[in-house]
Amino acid sequence: MKSIFLVIFFAAFWNQTFAQKYQSLIVAEYRVDTPRAGNYTYLVSYNFSDGELISKDTIIGRVVFKKERLSPPVRFDLGRNFIYGNRYVVSGAGNVIDLHKKAFVTESSDDFIEGRGDTLVFYRANAYTGRGFLHLNLKTGVYKFVDTVNRLERDRVYSPNKKLSLTIDMSVLPYKVNLNSAKNGKETLVQDAGAGPFPNGFQRPKITTFWLDDHSFLYTKYNRLSGSDDLSRVDVHLYDVRYKKDSVIAVLDSVKSGSGYPNDTFVKDRIGQLLYRNGHPKKYHLVDTVSKRFLEYPYFQLGYDFSTVNVGDGINGMELIYKEASLGMHWLKGYLVTGGMIAGEYSSKGPDMSYREGVKVWSSKTNKWTEIEIPWVCSAIGWVERDNLRK
Repeated sequence: MKSIFLVIFFAAFWNQTFAQKYQSLIVAEYRVDTPRAGNYTYLVSYNFSDGELISKDTIIGRVVFKKERLSPPVRFDLGRNFIYGNRYVVSGAGNVIDLHKKAFVTESSDDFIEGRGDTLVFYRANAYTGRGFLHLNLKTGVYKFVDTVNRLERDRVYSPNKKLSLTIDMSVLPYKVNLNSAKNGKETLVQDAGAGPFPNGFQRPKITTFWLDDHSFLYTKYNRLSGSDDLSRVDVHLYDVRYKKDSVIAVLDSVKSGSGYPNDTFVKDRIGQLLYRNGHPKKYHLVDTVSKRFLEYPYFQLGYDFSTVNVGDGINGMELIYKEASLGMHWLKGYLVTGGMIAGEYSSKGPDMSYREGVKVWSSKTNKWTEIEIPWVCSAIGWVERDNLRK
């Protein structure tokens, strides 16, 4: 009986002490007292246990712009920062930091393309150091060119395997969709792709394309309605390169474009669903390529059972949903989610009308928001799950 009690006690002790899970929010913060404003950034970790903030660790700090003229900057205020493999921070500027070793894997400033296991793929377009694809080996830290011939053109949309690409010929109306490959060169697939949405002064009208896989893609064709200055019918086409087959899978009537309304786009939500969004109204449609239709999409899925209500323009903030429960209306910059936790940057005025900023965190375990005031936020980056807190 005594031995059974000891086993039960040891199992409970193990679960609470050794098997405890921690969730760490990684944030980039500017040093406030730097002689040159905004020229020093800390990467820090706010550590939570059972939804409660328990500690803050400084991971690494670095000068943003170095004295060496050609040295790449270390920045977290450009593009999208994210966590890769629950271990590496990849900044929008192309820097990569190992959170376990608290060290830079590379401070190079290149465009992130994709991750392939322990290898990250970047692209460089630099007249001084060369143009082409580079591979970063996360285990060894080796960073080198692997392709300096096949250049990633800015105006091309590449298939997932990078063997095919699309370009739009906008020299004459109607626009044309061209397919480019090493085997066949350039060939025109779509002779009449329309003329895109009405010009708006901010963006040139364009034909939106999106690769579904290595052999088929979507594109949108705007058909301007007669007698209207800014309304079009939009046909969403599915083109299969293998069979040269072009078919319409969905139609939107009376889409408004023009001044103040940007071009349309295809995107994926946080759980991998394909969405189509028009400039106006700013509403997402769920794309069903199998049944060839659009479906209603009332909630934008953020992952881990979190979502936002897909309505309006966000003037009063966005309503957050966890499972089926509302978390209220909130003004947050970005939504960073993990199991039972959501965070984002906030800014507000206090009772004394002073300006405050930082990050807000909600936990399903505490069912409450925690505000972490930070004097100068650079960027909230993402979550890391940990079995223990590494020192």
